[in-house]
Amino acid sequence: MSHAAVYPAVMVARRKLYRADLAALAGIKVDSLQRANPPEPDGRDVDGGHARPWWYEATARRWLASRPGRGRWGPRSGGQNVPDVARDTPGVRGRR
Repeated sequence: MSHAAVYPAVMVARRKLYRADLAALAGIKVDSLQRANPPEPDGRDVDGGHARPWWYEATARRWLASRPGRGRWGPRSGGQNVPDVARDTPGVRGRR
C-alpha cells in the first residue's frame, strides 16, 4: 500500500503551489496576485539564479478563507448572488 493511500489528506496539504496555481485558486490573474496580499511563501525554489516562491495548498486555502468577501457588490438584479469564484474553481492548473 502506498504512502499516499494511507495519508491522502497529508499529501494534498503538502502539494506545492506556484504563483500561477495560487492565482487560479483565488480566481484572479497572476499579475493581480501581489495586490491581493498573498501570504509569505512556504519556500522558494532556485532555478537559474531566480527564486520561485511556492506555498503549500493548506497555506493557500487558509489565506483564501481569511480574505474579505467581494466588497459591496451585493446580489445581482433578480436576487441571484454573485458566485464565489475561489470556491467554485474546479481545480488548480499549472506546475505541481
